[in-house]
Amino acid sequence: MPENLPAVYADEDRLLQILHNLIGNAVKFTDEGNISIYAELKDDQILVQIADTGIGIAAEQLGNIFHPFHQVDGRAERVYGGTGLGLSITKQLVELHGGTIDVRSNTANVQSSIDGVQSNTGQGSVFSFSLPLSLELPVTTTVEESAFVVPVDFTETPTTELNESRQVRHGQPHQGHILVVDDDSVNRLVLVNHLALRNYRVTEAASGEEAIALVKEHGNIDLVLLDIMMPKMSGYETCKRLRESYRTYELPIIFLTARSQTQDLVMGFEVGANDYLTKPITKEELLARVDMHLQLYSATQYLDRKVAERTEELRAKNEGLKQAQQELQSAYQKLEEASLSDPLTGLHNRRFLSKSMPADISLVEREYQNWLFANQANGDDEIHWPLPKDHDLIFMLLDVDHFKWVNDSYGHSAGDKVLEQLSRLLEEVLRDSDYLVRWGGEEFLIVARFCSRAEAPEMAERIRQAVAHYAFDLGNGQQLQKTCSIGYAVYPFYPQVPNTLTWEQVVDTADRALYAAKNAGRDCWVGIVSKPGTVLDMNPAVDQNLNLLLAQGAIEIEASADKTRIKF
Repeated sequence: MPENLPAVYADEDRLLQILHNLIGNAVKFTDEGNISIYAELKDDQILVQIADTGIGIAAEQLGNIFHPFHQVDGRAERVYGGTGLGLSITKQLVELHGGTIDVRSNTANVQSSIDGVQSNTGQGSVFSFSLPLSLELPVTTTVEESAFVVPVDFTETPTTELNESRQVRHGQPHQGHILVVDDDSVNRLVLVNHLALRNYRVTEAASGEEAIALVKEHGNIDLVLLDIMMPKMSGYETCKRLRESYRTYELPIIFLTARSQTQDLVMGFEVGANDYLTKPITKEELLARVDMHLQLYSATQYLDRKVAERTEELRAKNEGLKQAQQELQSAYQKLEEASLSDPLTGLHNRRFLSKSMPADISLVEREYQNWLFANQANGDDEIHWPLPKDHDLIFMLLDVDHFKWVNDSYGHSAGDKVLEQLSRLLEEVLRDSDYLVRWGGEEFLIVARFCSRAEAPEMAERIRQAVAHYAFDLGNGQQLQKTCSIGYAVYPFYPQVPNTLTWEQVVDTADRALYAAKNAGRDCWVGIVSKPGTVLDMNPAVDQNLNLLLAQGAIEIEASADKTRIKF
């Protein structure tokens, strides 16, 4: 720049703003290379040129470069920041001074007659503007005066320091916590000043990455004002990332955009925006929309709290109902067990047997029916033995001999002890799968389940001996030995026709055998069984001709006593 260059007729502050915008623009778009500034006298104006070796401007964009909000890199996630207003403002300032401004791509040589300086870079951009000459000489600044000039620091204050420096005004509580996200510090400052009118707590972020980090760090952001056109990570991508963790009603996001086309707004809503504000933004619209969304957010939080409280109330009630139901089921189970058991001995009672036997009877009858079908498949009427193995039910009735004498001699308490100890003894002798039922008084019913009828004599003798050899403890050092009588019958009574007699009739037959054992002298067992291959139309439990049938061999008895002494 020549020393004898005439002065220009211009506002000093506005001229500094023009140079600041143009030089700043050149710095922003030039990663490497150089930036050159030229000034020369041309006719009655001073022509100033600022050339850079940056990314350059496409020819089709040269006509729109000075339009408001126009970006050289129009992508939302462009690398270079800015609002797109700087060049538009610069053009208006130049024209207000009576000058002109233009731009061209630096594909041609930039020439200047000043000291023969020439730039031949083959890339970048050249901005040229003209200002009118001044008819007055410029005021020069002396060395002494320049010593008092305070240098201006154009470095932006980090957003973290700005956020930490803000305090609650006049001790008033904040009305909400708002995150302002914009890569332009001037835009952020304008938004902060507007929001200060409502005493909002404001946190600033200069990029999408910083915004995401601040939301996670604070955890109490109520609303986000998010610029779309930002370097590296666009507002769209930032919003999309935030929506991975926060739903629309959990974190309202309002887009700040210079794009008002339908597809841009639709894209914003698709990535999760709650609303949008179109630049330039007015204070009134900004505050109105922020207030509205914060009220909706507050209402949503209130509803969430109410839903959570109600859910907790219902959960507590459900837990109470569940506990009450469990207690009721437990009580019902205990009542059911009590109704199915004998209170003195803890053994099963007749009600238990009535509920349990139908299932066992069905299994036995099905097995015997299969056995009969297998015999019929041979093509003759002859029954092929042996019978199905382990599919009989042996019903045994046991009676304590002379039990009345125990009650009369030692008292009913001693009798109860005998019955209790006998119950435990029988439980040890029998299998876990067998049923042991207190039938009444000193009588016990034993159901040996799913065994073979041939095992009945051995089982009866084992039980008889166990009782006879046991010493019952009556207390006070007194012991007593007792014997028992046993009568039994087997279901099915007639194997060839399994359902001829019911299981209750078989129990009655065992009861008749029990009385025969008592009449034979007690301390013995008697069993009434059908002769193999014989089916009679009679019930041995009540038939008056049982002795005759025994003599004829139609019905057989098994006994541990002398059979000649057994009469019915």
